[in-house]
Amino acid sequence: MERSFVSSTSNRWSCLRCAIQEKPSGRKYSGHCALNPLSGIVDAITSVSCCGPGDKESHRGVSKALQAHSNEPIKSHFSCGRQSGASMDMNTKFEKLKDITKGLGRGLVAFSGGVDSTFLLKICIDALGPENVLAVIGASPAYPARELAEARAIAKALGANFVVIQTTEMNDPDFIRNPRNRCYYCKRSLFDLMWNVAGQRGMDHIVEGSNLDDMNDFRPGRRAVEEKGVISPLLLAKLTKNDIRELSRTLGLPTHNKPSYACLASRIPYGTRIDKDLLRRIEYSEDFLKDLGFKQVRVRYHGDVARIEVPAGDFDAVVAKREKIYEGLKSFGFTYVSLDLKGYRTGSMNEEGPSIP
Repeated sequence: MERSFVSSTSNRWSCLRCAIQEKPSGRKYSGHCALNPLSGIVDAITSVSCCGPGDKESHRGVSKALQAHSNEPIKSHFSCGRQSGASMDMNTKFEKLKDITKGLGRGLVAFSGGVDSTFLLKICIDALGPENVLAVIGASPAYPARELAEARAIAKALGANFVVIQTTEMNDPDFIRNPRNRCYYCKRSLFDLMWNVAGQRGMDHIVEGSNLDDMNDFRPGRRAVEEKGVISPLLLAKLTKNDIRELSRTLGLPTHNKPSYACLASRIPYGTRIDKDLLRRIEYSEDFLKDLGFKQVRVRYHGDVARIEVPAGDFDAVVAKREKIYEGLKSFGFTYVSLDLKGYRTGSMNEEGPSIP
């Protein structure tokens, strides 16, 4: 496990000061928090006591307590719609997020350097103090080196304590066979590693950056979030992606307009075995296209064929650079290179045929 140094805790952003410098109330939780992120809104989170993730009776008790404090419980992630969050003013949701965060005590933040986790890390640091927050970055073959370097840089600039841990999903046969619920196996192993770190560091909770819009997508990783007792403050506050981008812009965070990103395994059709060489080819191909100026890009793997997804507004640029693109991706092992005429969209591999068990 690689440890980073702690950079200065001074605010390096030329931004509005986030008005959540108060320390938590001092109430403690017994063991790991078993808050189910889908049980309800945590209006009175600091008054709820809970115990380990394996205690189902405690889970049910916490869920009832949370429901009692919520007039708008968040529904199952298979049916949750945007209307519940859209009806709330962004500033109201932000205030709710502050209240939730203040009750966390000491915690780990699952950190990738993306829009959501950067915003969450910033809020946790401001609410709890940097000494009570540890960002955990997972180094993986499915996580590009470029993204890893950027995550480190952002964590340092925020004045965050952070560690980089080597993930273990590539050792899991269930992940390697690449079923539709692949993300569940990856998240499950990641959170197990994070709980080990939490135990070593005396941390009370793990938080992660799911938001309300994620509930309208196919997210098998949510199951691991629930099973492992991980808290999703942005979801509990009903913040949408647009809310988070706008609040990030107001706070001066450099990630406010960062393109959405998913792990490299999402470029591979379900049922096609995942290996490090394949992930590396995809990573190099996408880095090559980014170096040509394409900011939002995916290279989807279909055997000998690389299917490029970019926004429709970039189609002309792809055609203009087609020879360079073809030669570049050919050097990474692709025989054919195609442009997806439907354009960039998230989850395009979910459009494919039957489920792989």
